[in-house]
Amino acid sequence: MPRPNSTKREAASEALIELRQAMGKTQQEFSTYILNSAINTVARYETTHPPKGDALLRLARIARDAATTADNRAERATFERLRATFKDIYKQEMMSQLETA
Repeated sequence: MPRPNSTKREAASEALIELRQAMGKTQQEFSTYILNSAINTVARYETTHPPKGDALLRLARIARDAATTADNRAERATFERLRATFKDIYKQEMMSQLETA
């Protein structure tokens, strides 16, 4: 049973968790085989430090690639929605930076 979460996660963290779970990967598997990074990176992305910048674009590409190999329309739709989510978060981040420049 999942632990209760007392704080709300960022949208990027929620999308990453959904992507990882839709791919059927543990944090360890996702970090090692998909991101080629340390498990701590995925754990931080999912909890305290959501992915930002280029990491969002990388996750969008991973979701796109997963959509192309999905077994059915429902899985494809999930991966395409997640791809759009990562791209939208990236765009919002970039717009915010432009407004403060």
